[in-house]
Formats: sequence, structure tokens, C-alpha cells
Amino acid sequence: MYYERQIADEFWFFVRARAIDYRLEESLDQRHGTLTLNAREEHLTGVRQCLANSQGKVLPMLNIYSGAPWTYPTVQEALMAFLINELAHNAFPYSYEMWLRAVTLIVADAQRDPDWLHVIACDWEEGHGSEAPRTPHDMTISDDWSCLSRETFDFTVREYTRKG
Repeated sequence: MYYERQIADEFWFFVRARAIDYRLEESLDQRHGTLTLNAREEHLTGVRQCLANSQGKVLPMLNIYSGAPWTYPTVQEALMAFLINELAHNAFPYSYEMWLRAVTLIVADAQRDPDWLHVIACDWEEGHGSEAPRTPHDMTISDDWSCLSRETFDFTVREYTRKG
């Protein structure tokens, strides 16, 4: 297997694992991912909430210690979250060029089969019993590819490697 394919497969697993609700699983006390990633996403959610409040909208808040499901609006956001998560685990020993080739495979996967962009978030919050609501979510591929710049990659590697 080529490393690019392995990275792409791990990315799709990551996206789906983040959408699982771990609150009723006794052995797991938080959602899939590192505390570093969860803290970053909690902060970003807070910023988005403030912006939404100023426009009279309400958005759900993310609690980093919650096992509630989490989905991404765009593939680009999911790519950055995946990269940060892998670096925080010190599990991404690949070069920038390898990262770009993996992203090419990820986008090709989504173009060949758009179901890759369809994620089901299961919310097992107490009170739902065995009939947990399943919330379908479709990621989009936005026009903003700044997340793939060399500068963004280098900064992310510097800031998040081995942060756990």
C-alpha cells in the first residue's frame, strides 16, 4: 500500500469517528481525537458562537470533555483537524509533498463517490434510549484551499507536533 492511500484512509476513518457519540461508552470519556484538537475546536466554536450571536443566530457549543458527536462543514476543515490530530499524536512523519498527494486522493475519493462526504452523527444523549437520533451531515468542498499552503503546513507542524 502507498503511504498516500494510507493517509487518505485514515482521514476518512477520522471524519467518521469524530461523528460517533461516546457519552454512553464507559471505556471512553471523550470523542475520538486528541485533547489538543478538542480544545482548538472548542475555542473555534466559541468564536463562531460570538459571531453568530452578533447576527442573532444560535450555534451549538462544543465541550472538549464531552463525547458528543462532531462533524465538519467542509473537507478543508476536516483536513486541518485531521492533520492537527495526527501531529499531536506524533503520528504524521510525512513530508508536505506526501500530504498534498494524500489530499489529492481524498478529493478524488469524494469526486468518485460523493457518499464519502455524507456523515451520519449519532447523538446518544440520555433520554433517547436505543433510538438515538441520527443526524445526516454533508461536508462540502469549498473553494478556499489556503489550508494546503506550504506556510500553513509548516506552521501546523511547528505548533502541534507532540502536543497530545
